[in-house]
Amino acid sequence: MKESIAERISISAVRYAMLSVEAVKSTNFVWDRALNFEANSAPFINYAYTRGLGILKKLGKLERPTTFDRLNEPVEQNLILSLARFPETFARSAEELNPTLLCLYANQVAQRFHEFYEKSDISHLADEKLKLQRAALVEASSTVLKSVVSLLGFELAERM
Repeated sequence: MKESIAERISISAVRYAMLSVEAVKSTNFVWDRALNFEANSAPFINYAYTRGLGILKKLGKLERPTTFDRLNEPVEQNLILSLARFPETFARSAEELNPTLLCLYANQVAQRFHEFYEKSDISHLADEKLKLQRAALVEASSTVLKSVVSLLGFELAERM
C-alpha cells in the first residue's frame, strides 16, 4: 500500500528530527519544530525539493547546458558552492558515523535553494542560455536533496 503524502512527510519529519540531533545529546521531541516549514526540518527540505520539481515540470524537457558561465548572481553561487560540498560532507558523515552532518547539509542546501527560488526567475527569462543553466541548477539541487535524504533513510514526497 502506498503511503499518503501526509504519512510520508510525518515519517520523514520524525526521522529527520531524531537524526538532526547528535547522538551524545539528549533531546525532547517537539512536533512544531519537526513540522516547521521555515527551517531545519524534513518538511522544509521537502518543500525545496517539491518546488524544484514544480519548476522542472513547468519548463518541460530542456537540453543540457554545456557551460555555466551565466550563473553569477550571489544566490546562484551560494547554491552551487553548497551542492559542491556534497561528496565532502557525505565522506565526513560516514567517517565520523554522524548523520547529523547530513541533516545540517540538507538544511543548508534547502535554505540556499529557497533563496535562489525567491530571487531568480527561470520560466519567464528571455535569455535562453541563462534559463537552461538555472534549470540545470534546479535539477542538481533536487537530485542532491533526494540523495541526501535517501542516505538518511527516508523519502521525499513529490507533491505537498
